Amino acid sequence: MILPALAAGLGILPLGLNPYALIVLTFAYIYAAAAASWDLLAGYAGQLSFGQVAFFGIGGYTVALLAYHFPYWYWLSNPISATVIGILASVVFSVFIGASSVRMRGPYFAAVTFISVIVLQQIVIIFGDCGAQSVALPTRFDWAHKYCTGGQFGLMLPSYGAALFGDNRLTYWASLLYMIVSLASMMLVVRSRYGLYFKCIRDDEIAAQAIGINLTKYKLIAFAISAVFCSVAGSWYVLATGMVNTDMFGYGYNFLWIEMVVIGGMTTIIGTIPGALFVGIVSELLRANAAIALAVFAAIFVIVVRFLPEGILPLLRRKIGLR
Repeated sequence: MILPALAAGLGILPLGLNPYALIVLTFAYIYAAAAASWDLLAGYAGQLSFGQVAFFGIGGYTVALLAYHFPYWYWLSNPISATVIGILASVVFSVFIGASSVRMRGPYFAAVTFISVIVLQQIVIIFGDCGAQSVALPTRFDWAHKYCTGGQFGLMLPSYGAALFGDNRLTYWASLLYMIVSLASMMLVVRSRYGLYFKCIRDDEIAAQAIGINLTKYKLIAFAISAVFCSVAGSWYVLATGMVNTDMFGYGYNFLWIEMVVIGGMTTIIGTIPGALFVGIVSELLRANAAIALAVFAAIFVIVVRFLPEGILPLLRRKIGLR
């Protein structure tokens, strides 16, 4: 009941908002989907990952690199194909990282996921200015020139790359649709037998293993599903902005998503919507002063954890009597 009502209310907002407000809400919807993917992995499967932003960056850079370096191969670089390729790349990376870390627990698991993002960010920087470096590199590395990532300055997508989202209202509705489809899909996952296995593993790994649940298998599945939705969020973000840079791998996003989940309500999935709207609007209001914004969000985080540990959505459910 809550998701259709929210969708209907948010769908008519473009009729009365200015373009700047639409852009703020557009990014809030993209962040809500990315935050929900972290909630699926950490809240339901119990895998406290600090590397979720890796999938966000992989999806974004895949779309940007294909659009920038293969503009004449439209069958490969169009937004849909590039997004699908980004999903595949993110799933492969999630399985690679997951296979080496899911057997770890506590700080060791968090450290591996944290380091994976640093590695990806450095790879993007190393191959950033390939045109200048290729002269000094051996011949066998000359292929790197055409796959330049743009480094810290990033890349601008060709005009056709962002044309699909050239209108603010179209961008808004497309992002809203993506968020609704993503959250609804993740809710179906957590209500399926996979969601039951995830929660069993989160609550007690020893008991889950004793009743025959393959811990490694279902942890990897949780990683892969989470990677799919976060990768698409990164792809949509790049298509909406028309550019990409190393900030796509920035930990600011990861901590922002965690705050959205905590404020909205962990293990709710759709709680990321009010969390993302609140954080997105407050961020814009405090954009002029980053130090004050950091202090405000830290204070809000502490207050919510202390006095409202379940988040906003469970409180609203109890107040208005919704299931």
